[in-house]
Amino acid sequence: QKRPLRRPQPSARRQKRQLKRLQKRQLKRLQKRQQKRQQKRNKAAISDDDLNIEGSLFYNEKWYFFQRGNGANSKNGVFISNQNDNIIFSAIKLPKIKHIETSFTDAILVEEKIYFLATAEDTTSTYNDGEILGSIIGRLDVQSMQIDFTHKITDTHKFEGLTLYNKTKDKIEFLLCEDNDTEALETNIYKLSL
Repeated sequence: QKRPLRRPQPSARRQKRQLKRLQKRQLKRLQKRQQKRQQKRNKAAISDDDLNIEGSLFYNEKWYFFQRGNGANSKNGVFISNQNDNIIFSAIKLPKIKHIETSFTDAILVEEKIYFLATAEDTTSTYNDGEILGSIIGRLDVQSMQIDFTHKITDTHKFEGLTLYNKTKDKIEFLLCEDNDTEALETNIYKLSL
């Protein structure tokens, strides 16, 4: 009668070596991720204090992260990262309201077009709120990262949330969420038609 073959159990010494190799590989992966994060900041020349991601989306095996340029260096743009962790930064010049450049507050993808919100806030801080000068909605082409259009939608509201409500052949409707910069845990939702 045949006996099933048993795999010999690895010795304690061999198990330790395997564990050390595994830990070494995990450490290398972690270091690689940290290097990629640093590369992301370096590619855009954005300091830790100015890094302010205010929206993201996934399309065609790539992540798009929207940098709100409301820090001291006012650098708006989109970080694009593929599955291999290759990262590019596409700087985007947004229109001004009064003397302040608007900066990204949210973005969504609708049929290969990126619709975004941006607000002008009179501050050079990514943390401290400033006087709200207005908000715009705009559209970027996902392939070229060029702005198709922008429209000013308010002089007084700071919109920071965007979602698709309805789309027909002739009209597209969005729901907008307002950030009223207070401690109250409530918000107003607005509908916008284009």
